[in-house]
Amino acid sequence: MQSSSMASLTSAPITISTFKKLPSIGSLPTASPTVKTLQLKLTNPALSQSLKIHSTPPKSPNFLLPRRLLTCKSHDDQSGSAIPAEVQELHVYEINDLDRGSPAVLRLSQKPVNSLGDLVPFTNKLFTGDLKKQLGITQGLCVLIENKPEKKGDRFEATYSFNFGDYGHMAVRGQYLTYEDTYLSVVGGSGIFEGVYGQVKLEQIVYPFKIFYTFYLRGIKDLPVELLGKPVEPNRTIDPILYYASHWKPILRVLLSKYFAQPKLVSSVNQKQNA
Repeated sequence: MQSSSMASLTSAPITISTFKKLPSIGSLPTASPTVKTLQLKLTNPALSQSLKIHSTPPKSPNFLLPRRLLTCKSHDDQSGSAIPAEVQELHVYEINDLDRGSPAVLRLSQKPVNSLGDLVPFTNKLFTGDLKKQLGITQGLCVLIENKPEKKGDRFEATYSFNFGDYGHMAVRGQYLTYEDTYLSVVGGSGIFEGVYGQVKLEQIVYPFKIFYTFYLRGIKDLPVELLGKPVEPNRTIDPILYYASHWKPILRVLLSKYFAQPKLVSSVNQKQNA
């Protein structure tokens, strides 16, 4: 009887299933589960064969964590919008007529020459590119960064607005060089310029009295036709008054012709009466 039991022990391996403690979710295996076989030798010499212990690692949980997809819409993505993506050009003049007390120079550096930290607040008149209509004003602040005596000018950091009256306004900022053309960033706007972005070229004609700007705008609807007149070529002699006169020239001609024609009519009547 004892021999038959011993034979049954030695004839087939004994399989013992063990379970490990579940690890945390962060350490769960991602590969498919595998079966590991452990060889344990019995201390009883009567058992000639080793016992095979099969351990099965726990399976990964069946649930899936939700995923959130983050999407970024760039300025160039105009799908589903009526706003055109092409660049629109806008030309305007900034003219200082010496009637607004601008500019004001605040020498915070306490030095007799232009130095770092000096402030220049300003406000000037804003005209269409054809100089036939005043649109509004400019207003802002320039902080002097560096004086360039070899170039007879200065480098400012400028932050200011272009107020277009009922049309809205645009805000710009960036470096402003008084001795060469520069570009500033268009950082936003209101009215018809809501959502605008792009850049503006600043062309210095006569510092600080005459400046010509070319805007390269994106992110807005088509600009009104009245703002897109053919710009006057920048030159040192431009004056809005001259273009106002040319605009009213036909009306003035009619008025003056009636005024000078009246005395001739009276003189002819007097001549007939005397005859």
